[in-house]
Amino acid sequence: MTIPKTNLDDVANLISGKPASAAYPRNLPLDLLTQISRDLRTCEVAMNNQEHTDTFAAPFALILHLVSNSDPKRDQSAELTFDEKTAFEWFQKFTFFVESELVGRIVGVPRDRTDELLHEFRVKG
Repeated sequence: MTIPKTNLDDVANLISGKPASAAYPRNLPLDLLTQISRDLRTCEVAMNNQEHTDTFAAPFALILHLVSNSDPKRDQSAELTFDEKTAFEWFQKFTFFVESELVGRIVGVPRDRTDELLHEFRVKG
């Protein structure tokens, strides 16, 4: 099975102007969830090998949407700043939640991890 390239415009249309919940793995269509899972794994390999990949865009768009919109106390007009270590941790955490959701759907045992997801992605400070 060949998984088509992730369309960044589709991701943008899915989350633009919407609450953080639009980026929750459990709310992503299965085809997009599969593409994002593949992209995250590709990113992980590239980071481990210190290589460039263009597959960062779609997962990172979802992650940034989630981070910037998941804390109701955060001023939405405030600039979001983070370092490389934080971005890597976000990728790892998001990979876990995406993979968990995908496996749950495939085996027919979905599990709502929304509370855990929100806890992990709330911006401190």
